[in-house]
Amino acid sequence: MKETILAVDMGSSNITSVIATNNNKQVDIINISSTQSLGIKKGTIVDIEDLFLALKNSVETVKKDNSIEINKTVVSLCGKDSLNIKSSGKINIPDRLVTNREINQLLQICMYNASIPYDYEMIQLIPKLFIIDGVQTVNPLSQAGNNLEVYVNIIVVKKNLLANVKNMFQRLDIFNVNFVLKSYSSLFSLTNLKQRMRGIAVLDLGSQTSEIIAIKGATFLFNDFIAIGSQNITNDLVMMLNISSSDAENIKLQYSNLLTNYNELDNKDCTLKVESNIDSINLSNIQTIVHARVEELLVILKNKLKNSGCISDLEEGIIITGGLSKLKGIKELANKIFEGIPIVIQNPIEDKNSFNDLDESIISSSIGSINYIVNFDDRIELDSNKSLLINRSIQNNNNQQQEKPKPPKEEMILTPLQPKGVSKLKDLYKRFVEIF
Repeated sequence: MKETILAVDMGSSNITSVIATNNNKQVDIINISSTQSLGIKKGTIVDIEDLFLALKNSVETVKKDNSIEINKTVVSLCGKDSLNIKSSGKINIPDRLVTNREINQLLQICMYNASIPYDYEMIQLIPKLFIIDGVQTVNPLSQAGNNLEVYVNIIVVKKNLLANVKNMFQRLDIFNVNFVLKSYSSLFSLTNLKQRMRGIAVLDLGSQTSEIIAIKGATFLFNDFIAIGSQNITNDLVMMLNISSSDAENIKLQYSNLLTNYNELDNKDCTLKVESNIDSINLSNIQTIVHARVEELLVILKNKLKNSGCISDLEEGIIITGGLSKLKGIKELANKIFEGIPIVIQNPIEDKNSFNDLDESIISSSIGSINYIVNFDDRIELDSNKSLLINRSIQNNNNQQQEKPKPPKEEMILTPLQPKGVSKLKDLYKRFVEIF
């Protein structure tokens, strides 16, 4: 059955919206919009009206000339106010055959058993291990047994954050919103099943924040957030070089380089002038400032991974993405800091896209959110609406009693989709999938 998905990434620097259609897992991107994010600073809402106007602009832009019925909406959230809580549960299997009913019942029990702080709410429940009659399994569906137990990770975020975001979408007449952790959704645009099974981490180095997540098989190993990003480099350049913010941003974008040895160049080749400073600026000084901040960031992330105890599980290494991943020389620096762990610089779309030169590094979370909703063959979860996500092909072949899916609480009827421009966009997702 064909459905239309709206995916929104509410970042500190950009709000990115993607509309896509899913027809039996054949996904076509209809449109993409990225607008400046206002009202969020380092992952925290500081002005909800400014944020609403930015969100409205992004959503209305992505729906322009594409007025269709949106069946699902998924929003990726920053990990700043998230917690990872462990829980477990056990049930008897009445008919000695595991169906969706038993899995759903068991996961709901895990959520009930969990010690979730009163001001937090679950957005994802991720099983890491099922056990049937003492035998471990990743997917127990259609297996026979007497007892079924599970160990899970539950991702929770602040209730106030969810309430504020839901209210903003309701003001746009969009209801039944689903939430996913931003770093988790990025996994599904940057990694394939083999990488996730063998163990991999993703470092998303953004403008104001950086997030890290590690996964192996069905086990959610670790996730964390720090309020350091490329904007800190701009601030460092302003302070150390006594220049304006606009000049510092331009210098960062044009001259940041961790590889070139400026001391070996002629003096005329390694200085520049800016309007906000009467003196010439040596490029080696810029390199020193940038290097210090990036090194600090990578060392912090390495120590977090090391303290989590999961570095040895990362057989596929580490993927670096986000705007800062484009810094020349960051891979070489990361290789030194992470000491032998394979490092890959990767974004979801490697070839030139047709979205007005849209930076592909800022859409990984939105593309991943679509994958999160559409492709869950390798996992079982409860989503933020407490609904069971499970492989539909297995589900449809299961002859046992199933719970009937609940219809959406509300649906929005829009005017028909305009065909203009669709031909440029429909192959984007297919090109992205071919990478993996």
